[in-house]
Amino acid sequence: MNDNYDTADKDSIHTGIMLPLKNMINEAYAKDISRKVRAQQQQLMQEGGFNGSRAPYGYRKHPDDCHKLIVDPEAAPVVAQIFQWAHKGDGLNTIVKKLNLQGISTPSHYAFEKGIIKNPKQKGSGQWQTFTVGKILTDEVYTGDMVQGKQKSIDHKQYPVPREEWIVVRGTHEPIISREVFDAVQQLRKQVAQTSVAQRKTAYSPNIWKGKIFCGHCGRPLHRQKSQYIHGHAYYLHCITQSRMGKGTCRIVSVPETELLEFATAYVCSQLSLIMDAAVSISMGNAFQREKKERISHEITAARRENEKRLTFARSLYESLVTGTITKDEYFSMKTDYEEKSAAAKVRIRELESQLAEMSALQEQASSLVTDAKKLGRNPKLTAELVDRLIQRIDLYEGRQITITLRFSSNMFLEVLAS
Repeated sequence: MNDNYDTADKDSIHTGIMLPLKNMINEAYAKDISRKVRAQQQQLMQEGGFNGSRAPYGYRKHPDDCHKLIVDPEAAPVVAQIFQWAHKGDGLNTIVKKLNLQGISTPSHYAFEKGIIKNPKQKGSGQWQTFTVGKILTDEVYTGDMVQGKQKSIDHKQYPVPREEWIVVRGTHEPIISREVFDAVQQLRKQVAQTSVAQRKTAYSPNIWKGKIFCGHCGRPLHRQKSQYIHGHAYYLHCITQSRMGKGTCRIVSVPETELLEFATAYVCSQLSLIMDAAVSISMGNAFQREKKERISHEITAARRENEKRLTFARSLYESLVTGTITKDEYFSMKTDYEEKSAAAKVRIRELESQLAEMSALQEQASSLVTDAKKLGRNPKLTAELVDRLIQRIDLYEGRQITITLRFSSNMFLEVLAS
């Protein structure tokens, strides 16, 4: 477009010949610019300049030099406190609980409060998490050293870089904690991790409830924990809100996984048995479904034909106006009438097509449910695949009260069968 190239214009043939060459030059120029930008960023990092869009929590960008970090007097004490707790042996869960009880803003909420983050969706839940604390405790930036180049971009995807290839420049900014404290915390965390690995003699089994089960009181996902006994182990699903945010922030919600699996399997099987006659009938395409589909298809065909005739006649109105067969007022009146009827016909056609799509989706779902019911008949125990396909959500309440929301509606199938 910028070169005014028109394929229908014979005089543009020379422009067309030059276009591929110009595109090659432009592409080479863009790649050269990209290479120079990367080289400049690499040089900046090697010189100890900060190369990031947002300063790490605890620091700010210098007002006169965006590549230099200065201590944030509000957030830095929080970072120092986190390291002090970790240095005296507090675990991540304990530190998270203390931060939440003290009402300290999370890094993302703090950035939003200061106007660094503009999008409310990026500020998170507002509750400290073990991941956030762990990330702070392993970041050497708080010792006054600039450590960058931990990731590299390949085809717009980020990939980790080996530690020996990181770009480390010592003493580029004011430290928040000493190197001795930082190293001591790393050693403590390493010992805890080694102890945990040594204690974990058997690996965790797959969690089939992931993303499915929530606390019915606070709405947060339930944590799956393994308890080790002398003669074996058992899994429990429980709410960890109180352990993270303090006593009274939620209720005691817990259930053994075996009990949950038994209840969920029985409930799913009972609901499937209620709709099985209808599901089998729908999956095979009963007479009523076939008749309804045929009736809708005929109505769609008739509506399209009628609308095509209407559009053809509407196009001929202008000729009638030019030849004087109809007046100008008659032309606009009939044109408006045909356009309104055509628009209404299109809406009706879309509605009918939607009905057909819903019927096809219902038939496909019915067929899938029949298959799943047969699987449960052979082995009455929910698997990860069945949980994902059949269960939408599970809510667990105090006293082991369980509410299960299925992905299929038994009422819908029963209504179809009754009709």
